[in-house]
Amino acid sequence: MVPILTEEERRQNLDKALKARRERAEVRAKLASGEMSVDDVFRLADDGNEAILRMPVESLIRSLPGYALSRAQKLMKRLRIAQSRRIRGLSTRQRNELLEALGGNSDEA
Repeated sequence: MVPILTEEERRQNLDKALKARRERAEVRAKLASGEMSVDDVFRLADDGNEAILRMPVESLIRSLPGYALSRAQKLMKRLRIAQSRRIRGLSTRQRNELLEALGGNSDEA
């Protein structure tokens, strides 16, 4: 059942969602520019950053230079990561293999 929200609650939820989308976009831009690494993203997730925890893994991979849709999907298939998986849902094995494949340091994960 869909909850009935007041206009104020609805506005707060929309603002919260917009803030999370902007934060994820900023992280993707930093990944693309090389200003941030995959290790850094996982550190943010470990610190409990909800916006990052809800980021799709495919979006994370595609933000990296040289990874378009096809290459990202092949990597995810090879690592047995579902298309719908978000960073929060990665197993330790998947996370370590992803870090290794993307040149990160899996010892810190």
